[in-house]
Amino acid sequence: MNRSLQKNNILLIILSIFLLTAFFVGIYFFWLYPKTEKVKLKEMELQSQEQLLAALKNKGENTEKQSVESTIHLQEQVPVKPMAQQLLLDIEKAEVVSGSFVANMTFQDGEAIELDDSQNVDAENSEEAETDGTAEEESSTPLPEGVEKITVNLTIESQSYFEFESFLQILENLNRIVVVEAIDFTANEEIIEESQENTPITYQVTLSAFYMPTLSDLIEQLPKIETPKPANKKNPFSSFGEYSNEKVRNNQSNSINSSNNSNVESENGETAIVNENENTTNHVVKPGDTIYNLAMKYYHSNKGIAIMREANRLKDNKIITGQVLIIPLAKNE
Repeated sequence: MNRSLQKNNILLIILSIFLLTAFFVGIYFFWLYPKTEKVKLKEMELQSQEQLLAALKNKGENTEKQSVESTIHLQEQVPVKPMAQQLLLDIEKAEVVSGSFVANMTFQDGEAIELDDSQNVDAENSEEAETDGTAEEESSTPLPEGVEKITVNLTIESQSYFEFESFLQILENLNRIVVVEAIDFTANEEIIEESQENTPITYQVTLSAFYMPTLSDLIEQLPKIETPKPANKKNPFSSFGEYSNEKVRNNQSNSINSSNNSNVESENGETAIVNENENTTNHVVKPGDTIYNLAMKYYHSNKGIAIMREANRLKDNKIITGQVLIIPLAKNE
């Protein structure tokens, strides 16, 4: 009897353990396991959403950066300010690269300026033009709304047509939109004799650059002006180098020897300072003088340009009114 009770108890215990195990296994697979799978799925969704958000954020930053860069690039063509200083530097660059000389420059700022252009009539047809008494007049194309322009009138000297063409090409190839509105020049006389001198070409150019002052919110994105680095000169004149004690001593010695110099008046009434100890002449630059004209005057050849530049330590062909140039007569051809 006792043995049968013990067997029943053992079976009951085993059955209870089995039922409890089955109960917990069922709870795990039917309730807890799906919950854990949902948690893992939510974590994966969260991770993918974070990656998508980071990608969108980076895309937004790149788009904003590209927008700023695009705005800066567009303002290089049409800025929101006149930027006359940058235009002046571009003209100076064209002057140096082409080997031309800008004798005069005037700026006009404002809205579109209407210009009346009369048709040029040849001398042979002048009588017929007088009888007709007619001339064609064209007005400039009106500018789009909000666009204004700055106009520059230039008077330029070039040694030949090629320097003249190079100057205009450099201006037209600038990043900024520049339009050459008018060119006025007179060709030199045809050279038929050896005694004739090849004179520089003088011409007037009217060009315009545009800007949009209405876009004032883009002023902070205005391109920086490309100014050249300072030369760190003590003396601003281009014919002199850096200030040094050696040059001071040379200037003092030149001032002592200046008493040996004599003033000679040329046939044209110009005053030249002739050094009696050395075979040189000092020429005072007057308005309208160019280094090319002086080379033809003293050396009858453009080779004199190199001689005068070497004697005066000139870095380029620019000379200014009132400047004293040393003319080595010993090298006169």
